[in-house]
Amino acid sequence: MSYDTKGFTFRSGPSKQTTNFSSFWDTSSDSNVDEFLGLDTETPKGKDIVALAGYKRAIGNFVNIVTGENIPVSFNNNDESFTDGKRVVIGSNLNEKNFDVAVGLALHEASHIKLSDFNLLKQLEMEIPAELYVMGENKNVSKSNVIDMVKSVLNYVEDRRIDTDTFKSSPGYKGYYHSMYNKYFYSKNVDKGLLSSEMRMENIDSYMFRIINLHNKNRQLGALKGLKEIYSLVELWNMARLEDTKAALNVALSVARVIFNSIDKIKVEEQSDTDSNSNTDGGTDGEGDEGDSNSGGGSDDNTLSDEEFDSLLDSGENGEEGDGSGGGKSVEAPDGMGGGNGSMNDDGSTPVELSDRQKELLKKAFEKQKDFIDGDVQKTKMSKKDNNSIKAIEESGASYEHVGAGLQTSRWSDNVGKGTKCLVVKNLTQSIIDSNIFGCATKWRQENYHDSTSYRRDYNFVEEGFLKPPKGEDSKDWKKMSR
Repeated sequence: MSYDTKGFTFRSGPSKQTTNFSSFWDTSSDSNVDEFLGLDTETPKGKDIVALAGYKRAIGNFVNIVTGENIPVSFNNNDESFTDGKRVVIGSNLNEKNFDVAVGLALHEASHIKLSDFNLLKQLEMEIPAELYVMGENKNVSKSNVIDMVKSVLNYVEDRRIDTDTFKSSPGYKGYYHSMYNKYFYSKNVDKGLLSSEMRMENIDSYMFRIINLHNKNRQLGALKGLKEIYSLVELWNMARLEDTKAALNVALSVARVIFNSIDKIKVEEQSDTDSNSNTDGGTDGEGDEGDSNSGGGSDDNTLSDEEFDSLLDSGENGEEGDGSGGGKSVEAPDGMGGGNGSMNDDGSTPVELSDRQKELLKKAFEKQKDFIDGDVQKTKMSKKDNNSIKAIEESGASYEHVGAGLQTSRWSDNVGKGTKCLVVKNLTQSIIDSNIFGCATKWRQENYHDSTSYRRDYNFVEEGFLKPPKGEDSKDWKKMSR
């Protein structure tokens, strides 16, 4: 792993992170809670509403700290998977294992709200100069596909711009970003694709795959014509120079010009019904004939197994570190290699052939990256019932607290316990009672308190909370103990 001077990470594959960046949010190793509160002592089934409310509150605090603005955070209840420029939407499938990822994604989206010009994005069609539409038309690329291509390049550049800003202003939060990119972006299948003979035809798919992986040290700038020029235009090591979304758009437009000057003209009869800018002369999805121009001069003898490829990538992790200008070792193409249909990698090695399985995995990994770039990260939807319960929890101020750590486990032993998880409800509101979240304080108990037929008719869960000290006990000490 190597870093540029601005703090952006350039690496191949995910970092070897063994513990959660935010493991302090739940330090309890004991999942048991008091049966009196109506919660099972075994691992509860379904969503833990109190925990979800806590995660939402914590993510909201992170967002407000990093952005310096009161940006609302809400669960996805309408299949919203991207920010609308006003609030951050999070998924409901949250737990301590994926909390870091959720925080990273929320911070990323919040940075968009703070730094990105959503009005410019909405009128992107009008911001693209007519010359680019003409260039696209000359290559048989439709107007809508020109817009989509520029948008994707802009999204990549804008992501790098806003992430660099956060890294500079809040370096302590990098761990959350790394967790996010590990899940949604980095993949050894992508590393394999970059080093292989795939995606080396001059078409839009190949350029998009290589562009959105420019920060990967396995990028091969000699793989396509103009890719080195594109790398110089983006200037990953100097993203702080871009002050706003308009500046990022200008970079994206310059990149688009290079692409149109480099790609082959699309043959209309070979266009796909769903994607008219791909599958030209051999395709880009790995389903072309073996040994054609997309193979980069490789052969079946140059095919590596997954284990062999992983070993190759792992050995590359220990290679020379960059000088801070681009991450990784030098990527200058060998003399005479102008890029495009590159028959060699930048270090002079021969691109390997992917197996059919590896091609399919690469295709899926690329789709996942494109979804991330387009802000189309799927987030689990929360039901209306659970959403109302979350609101009730927030009104009550209920939260889990870790208590009892260091106390003797019994009067006959000197052993001390690690503590347990305790549910604390600060405000017992009517809505929290109506939600029936807590077994001890349900709507039925409230309505049947004076029912003479109820076996619990003498039980009042509120009054029982106010304990009177026995005779002989100091009132002050008893209150402390009863708490």
